[in-house]
Amino acid sequence: MCGAAVADALLARLDAVRGTGAPLRLVIAGALFPALVWSGQLLGLHLAEGLRWPAEMWTGVIVFTAILGALLGTLAGGYSGQPAGTRKA
Repeated sequence: MCGAAVADALLARLDAVRGTGAPLRLVIAGALFPALVWSGQLLGLHLAEGLRWPAEMWTGVIVFTAILGALLGTLAGGYSGQPAGTRKA
């Protein structure tokens, strides 16, 4: 829950600073959200019961989901190298 709240606050701040039409907005959001949510989830599991996974496994989960989120953000945004408000149809 805390990871999602931190991700939401950072994404709101990112939109306030860069604007909603900023290039790579969905890519950054797609990578940031799962990385923070999974980090918070795994930290909570570790504090509650102890996470018995090796470091390679839990860091791999975080990195892999961040990469997949960035890929989905790229696909959703139709990245063309230009800001979203200046794309031509």
